[in-house]
Amino acid sequence: MTTMRMLSIDTLVNMPAKRFMRVIDNGSYNADRFYQTGFEQLCFESSRSAIGETVISSVIPFDGELLIVGNSEICSAWRKTCLDLSINVSVIDVQDTENDIEAALNAILKTNSHITHVICSSSRSSETMDIIGRVVRDYKRSLIVDNTSDKLAMNDINRLGIDFMIASDNDSVSLIVARRSKLVQIEGNARVANHDLYALWQEHMCNRRSTLEPMAC
Repeated sequence: MTTMRMLSIDTLVNMPAKRFMRVIDNGSYNADRFYQTGFEQLCFESSRSAIGETVISSVIPFDGELLIVGNSEICSAWRKTCLDLSINVSVIDVQDTENDIEAALNAILKTNSHITHVICSSSRSSETMDIIGRVVRDYKRSLIVDNTSDKLAMNDINRLGIDFMIASDNDSVSLIVARRSKLVQIEGNARVANHDLYALWQEHMCNRRSTLEPMAC
């Protein structure tokens, strides 16, 4: 893996792809004050696949396991990443109906206490995303979502209880939105030193202006 190159959030503001802005602006906070939402945004000159690998390799604890919901091409890439990094992984592939998803998630999360994180794509229906978010919260696991459909905004991240969200533009500029209370817990997890999400966040924090208004918890 090559070294991750971080970008200023101004890069997103000035990009033609305005869909990033609906992610980092929920109507109450601008980009400069995004930290007040209780989330952090990290922008990179990097592909979606590299960002996905960075999140997976950094957030899963060494005794944890990732549950992949789906069996698309991108889900297969996530599974390969886990295998390459010796991260335990489970996969459920069920029909995109609320009852099927809910039953499958309940069955595996109830019996497998090693699963710490669940990852899925936002390409599923809004109703299915609601089910996934609710069940993951019920079992107190962390939810990672790849915003492949570009339909998620900041309010959706809060509503669904997403802890880490990935978004990308034309496979060249990517964004990670991470819940701060979860981000502080991933120190030391990274399997790849130059793709350490915690270290990259700390680098971002060093460049933040010194005068800050109160943050959300």
